[in-house]
Amino acid sequence: KAISNILSVNPHAKFIAMVRNPLDMLMSYHAQLLYSLWENETNLEIAWNAQKKRKQFDADIPSQCLEPLFLQYKYVCSTGEQIKRLNQQVPQEQRLIITFDELRSDTAGIYKNVLEFLKLKDDQRTNFPIINDRKTHRNSSAAYALRKISAFMKPVKKAMRFIYPNISSSMLKPLYDLGSQKSQKQDLSPNFKAELLKEFDKDIQILESELNCKFPHWREL
Repeated sequence: KAISNILSVNPHAKFIAMVRNPLDMLMSYHAQLLYSLWENETNLEIAWNAQKKRKQFDADIPSQCLEPLFLQYKYVCSTGEQIKRLNQQVPQEQRLIITFDELRSDTAGIYKNVLEFLKLKDDQRTNFPIINDRKTHRNSSAAYALRKISAFMKPVKKAMRFIYPNISSSMLKPLYDLGSQKSQKQDLSPNFKAELLKEFDKDIQILESELNCKFPHWREL
């Protein structure tokens, strides 16, 4: 509903979307859910296989998870269907679609494309540091405690915004980040990877059709 809602407010709104190899996206997304404490299953394959039961509420939904739909990994990572909806509703001159592969291989070039699309002046920057690298918690119990404190403080923060509109949305974030450390990418077993490629093949085909390009390297075992 987001696209139609945005266009109803501003028919000339511009949309920027980024798509990624669904297997890479899946691993990154699972890691982010673990860090956000919305997922409690550290093994991606087990979390993937729990989708059906979780959809029917026959399996555990982590108490911190804001929306059970977030745990439907195939739905979230099927960007072909999402881009198809975007292309159907938004005129071509109002949309820019980027692949994560392009961003990694030519960060400066993609940055300039985005500026041109938004009609913004190029600031000539050449340094593009990674801002949101894959992270995990040093102590999950401490992270849960901070989350509970943060939830308890929500009414306080809401009241304070009437006086200080620019107050941080997460005043405990520095403590949260202090308890974080870089995490390693999970390795997928050959059988599980083959299963995922089969599951996402149709959506990759849709994406290739919508973007008029091919992603053969996304299908490599």
